[in-house]
Amino acid sequence: MAVAVVGTPVALTVASIGLSTGLALAVPGLIATIAGRTGQTARGFALAVYTFSLFVGASIAAPVAQGLIPWGDSPPFRKGLARPGKRGSGRHARRQAHPCPLIP
Repeated sequence: MAVAVVGTPVALTVASIGLSTGLALAVPGLIATIAGRTGQTARGFALAVYTFSLFVGASIAAPVAQGLIPWGDSPPFRKGLARPGKRGSGRHARRQAHPCPLIP
């Protein structure tokens, strides 16, 4: 959340490196934990279910993020339920510029 407030390229790069490092350390650790806690007969099934759920989550993340773009920088937890396209007030309200230069 703090990275979204700062929004500089350096902050986003540092956050991306931190996220990648965390995933690189967490995934093998979770695989080792699952392999160590399950019995010999269920180990393959447990790892298959974990890997399937990992890839399903990774596949769903991008479309969900694209679908949330209309809500902009007004998360529902901050101002109730934000509505797409309701950034200004009134009929002729000026459209506010999005903080990301790539999003109009």
